[in-house]
Amino acid sequence: MFADVIGVSELKTLIATSSCRVVDCRFNLMQVDSGRREYREGHIPGAVYAHLDDDLAGPITVNSGRHPLPDVMTFVRRIESWGIDNDLQVVVYDHGNGTIAARLWWLLRWLGHREVAVLNGGITAWKKAGETISNVIEEHNPTSFAGQANASMVATTGEIYSSIEAGRPLGLVDARDARRYKGEVEPIDSIAGHVPGAMNW
Repeated sequence: MFADVIGVSELKTLIATSSCRVVDCRFNLMQVDSGRREYREGHIPGAVYAHLDDDLAGPITVNSGRHPLPDVMTFVRRIESWGIDNDLQVVVYDHGNGTIAARLWWLLRWLGHREVAVLNGGITAWKKAGETISNVIEEHNPTSFAGQANASMVATTGEIYSSIEAGRPLGLVDARDARRYKGEVEPIDSIAGHVPGAMNW
């Protein structure tokens, strides 16, 4: 079982010898259709595509952020449409830094699925190793996935605000680019900077 990170050689062996599902999560916040286009042009053999806006986030509301958590049952149906059940090993990847792939890794963990790993270095590492690329658009028979959201893995905006007001920060980590964290550049949000007390790794 791979539950955190998997390397290129390990994934190659896994694809050849075991049952698994690879998910391509490439996405560009500034060009939201580019990841799907890149998937169609070439991806790791057997991979399905997950779009950040359409598959890995719920509808935006006046009270939500840019990528709110998806509705549990809607997301479960999406998982099932990719042919993923509770026992299948899943490997997720993006361009290489793991930012988007880690979201799907976390979402599956949130629903109780442990056998999910991020490809170290993403498709960039896969290509650098000279591995095969496919342009076959994958389709799989729907499966049954029994998932239940773990509420303890989520902090609400109200909880974060209250902890800051009380001087007891929750140990927030801002995973964005350091320049956005520092407020030096902000191509998307109306206000630059970060949540008070957040660290940037």
